[in-house]
Amino acid sequence: MPFTSDNAAQFGRKGAEIANAVIKQRIQRKFNSKIQQFVDEKLAENMPSYEAKTLMRVRLQLDKVYEAFMSEVRSGKPDAGKLDRLACAQARLGEQERQLAGRPMPGSLKPTGKSSSKQSGTHATPEPIQVEPDSPPAPPAPPEPPKPYPPLFPPATPA
Repeated sequence: MPFTSDNAAQFGRKGAEIANAVIKQRIQRKFNSKIQQFVDEKLAENMPSYEAKTLMRVRLQLDKVYEAFMSEVRSGKPDAGKLDRLACAQARLGEQERQLAGRPMPGSLKPTGKSSSKQSGTHATPEPIQVEPDSPPAPPAPPEPPKPYPPLFPPATPA
């Protein structure tokens, strides 16, 4: 194939396309690495604690036990022994989940005072305040006597 101006233009365009593609790939790799670095930093900052990870696992296991229990119940002839084992497993996992979630046992907290009106369903009405005076109020102070006006004309001096 002879080298002509048409071939040169074609090869130039191909070379430019390849160079642009290489540049785009480099930019994409840098961008992806920066994103990955940012994500890794954020994950490291927000890494859940052991308790949180265990709580997630226990909750997932609770879901699996529940599904197994329900599938056994829905089956044509449920096995009583299997249902018993699944119910016991669910109770044990529920206790672990309660402890990991930090919830107290039912009835272990004493009431802190009167229940709020929102819980009881009644509307709160303000009670009137009774004020009993210890002694009658003091009478107001008498007004000061008016001051005399200064003389308009100075007193005459004898000549």
